[in-house]
Amino acid sequence: MLKLIDSDNKQSVNVPPLTTYEDVTFQHHFQPLNDYTNKWVTLEAHNTAKCMSEQNYISSLNMKNPNVKKAHSDMALQQAHIQKLYNELISIMNWSFVPHSTIETQYQTYQFYSEVYHE
Repeated sequence: MLKLIDSDNKQSVNVPPLTTYEDVTFQHHFQPLNDYTNKWVTLEAHNTAKCMSEQNYISSLNMKNPNVKKAHSDMALQQAHIQKLYNELISIMNWSFVPHSTIETQYQTYQFYSEVYHE
């Protein structure tokens, strides 16, 4: 990051890749952690990765220097990848709740809001 800030630096600066463990997946190498603290730490880390990805993407849009713009974009993509890994863990541990509704309930909700916003 210091090279990006240095106004005398004329060389391209790249964001180093994340360390990858392509042979490791959560399904095969994961010890279940069912305690409450691990769940909330994981959910918070997931949210942090999401927020950091969004912030770096927005920062990349605001940067004028193409090298700095690319660095922020690359970091945003890395953080989105980390968020995806947390999503996988959260799914495996059944730590997410997505309420399901019937088609009838969805239609009633649609009708309600359709009438409210078209009045």
